[in-house]
Amino acid sequence: MPYRRRPSRFISVAGLLCLVLFGLPILATPSPLPRLPVEEFELPNGMRFLLVRRPGAPMVVAGWAVRTGSGDEQPGRTGISHLLEHLMFHGSERIGTRNAEREGVLIARQDEVRDRLDALLTRPDSPERDSEITGLERRLEELRQEHGKLILRGELQRIYQTAGAVGTNALTDRDFTAYYGQLPAHKLELWFWLESDRLLAPVFRELDREGQVVEEERRQRLESTPLGPLTEKLTEVVWEGHSYAWPTLGRTQDLAALRRADVEAWFAAHYRPDRITAVLVGDFDPEEVKALARAYFGRLPRPASSPAVEPAKPATVQVAERRSAQTCDCAPQARVFYRTPPFGHPDTYALDVLAGLLNGRTGRLHRSLVVDRQAAFAAFALHHPQRQGGLFGVTLEAKGEVKPADLVAAWEGELEKIRTGPISDRELEKVKNQITTDAWRRLADPVELALRLLSYDAQGGWEQINRWPEATLAVTAEDVRRVAATYLQPKLRTVGIFERGGERRAR
Repeated sequence: MPYRRRPSRFISVAGLLCLVLFGLPILATPSPLPRLPVEEFELPNGMRFLLVRRPGAPMVVAGWAVRTGSGDEQPGRTGISHLLEHLMFHGSERIGTRNAEREGVLIARQDEVRDRLDALLTRPDSPERDSEITGLERRLEELRQEHGKLILRGELQRIYQTAGAVGTNALTDRDFTAYYGQLPAHKLELWFWLESDRLLAPVFRELDREGQVVEEERRQRLESTPLGPLTEKLTEVVWEGHSYAWPTLGRTQDLAALRRADVEAWFAAHYRPDRITAVLVGDFDPEEVKALARAYFGRLPRPASSPAVEPAKPATVQVAERRSAQTCDCAPQARVFYRTPPFGHPDTYALDVLAGLLNGRTGRLHRSLVVDRQAAFAAFALHHPQRQGGLFGVTLEAKGEVKPADLVAAWEGELEKIRTGPISDRELEKVKNQITTDAWRRLADPVELALRLLSYDAQGGWEQINRWPEATLAVTAEDVRRVAATYLQPKLRTVGIFERGGERRAR
């Protein structure tokens, strides 16, 4: 193809990908697009590894994810994925204790007392019952005190910090739970040992205490914020009947009821090597990594049968608009949601472009509602595909005397322009370039890249990281109009109206 200077002020997507991924000169030719070089291998037990070698700084981002999250939970056991994430940092039979054998005895006795307490609480009140409960509570506290003397709290993190590791953390999502960190390349064997050790012989220490930590996290992040309880209720309406209906933090009553047997059963069912993928990004020898993987993670026994995971209940089929009107100590606003196809579906690319057309200071929503009409302080859209279904959402914050319901009507007007009106090549090119360049810039950060690979792999396949640039660039104006008409219909939307008020209410 002969060289032609692009008239657009935007850098070519192909050129930016080359620059970000490989440090290559920017080329004028927009194709073929470069691909992220990922080497994949699998252990005999089913555990998979994704390697992205980036020579240079002698650091490695290392992480692993189990393909389970809050979206795999069932009513009555919500929040168990996130609770288990916390407990996994308490170590193993070798890390976090002064005496593993004695600790095992004390944990068993605590569980026995806890079970007796739970049984007593179901019996009618009586002086004898109350006296027995008091005695068991006293005994439980004595066992906790004795156990506490054996615990080396935070030992796992201290080992990592002493080795020079940074950013050691974890996250729980609807579709996966990930554990990751960055450490010097010459300490990579330490990561293999520590991570395989807590998968081989985890000890879920101080379960009650950690449950209280999670409950406090829920209070701070959801219950004590102006919009937290409202968005939780709205999410339940959007995902009615589906396991995405509850937050990853779980529901309060479910968290209080979780016991060690529940956590151990969840771990056994989900934290299997054939449900785990590890990712390494950085300066390492691939052959050395493969040898370490076999030596350490290869110790995890291969499951005797396929995962027996109960499938999530599908969301209730929506045939008419749903509304949730509530009051709060917050800015008046409206939120509009539409359920969309799952991660990897061909229409997700056009829905991403649609969100891009609406967003940003030059996007249609901001220009119309914020600049031209002066009706909103903020107006933006978000598309989030997930393993079991996606969500397209719009947030509209009212200005002055404008009512949130009026903003919903204005949004429908803007949406109708997209369904039936023109979308210029110039506008489409701008949005495509913004989507692809922003995403690939984030992947220049090795931590972001590792987490993206883990996330994509858990939701449907890491190969999507190489597939989406070309698929996004192929989206046409007709594709955008089609997905807007198909998925963003008024009868398929859920509308949340948040009005300012002193007392919360719902109707």
